[in-house]
Amino acid sequence: MLQKKQEHEPLEIETVTIDKIFQDQDLQKIDLLKIEAEGAEPEVLEGLKNAEVRQIVVSTTPERSGQRPIKEVKKKLDSLGFNTKTHPKQDFVYAWK
Repeated sequence: MLQKKQEHEPLEIETVTIDKIFQDQDLQKIDLLKIEAEGAEPEVLEGLKNAEVRQIVVSTTPERSGQRPIKEVKKKLDSLGFNTKTHPKQDFVYAWK
């Protein structure tokens, strides 16, 4: 028996950007960053402006209201100077500099 989907109140959570993690941990660069953020991958990439990352793998499974955020992810990675590639049978965007 299916139950009616419950409505939930908005939940505020504290977040930190990738740039802030680099700063706090005194990181100079990393070779590979894997992002899986339950549909918030484009927002996570907004916090990547100054961190030196050579390669990124971003999950783009359909968790964002049932949609895959591939276009938003690719657009943001392109604006950061990354080359990008996707595979039609995989839910990932691969990026490198």
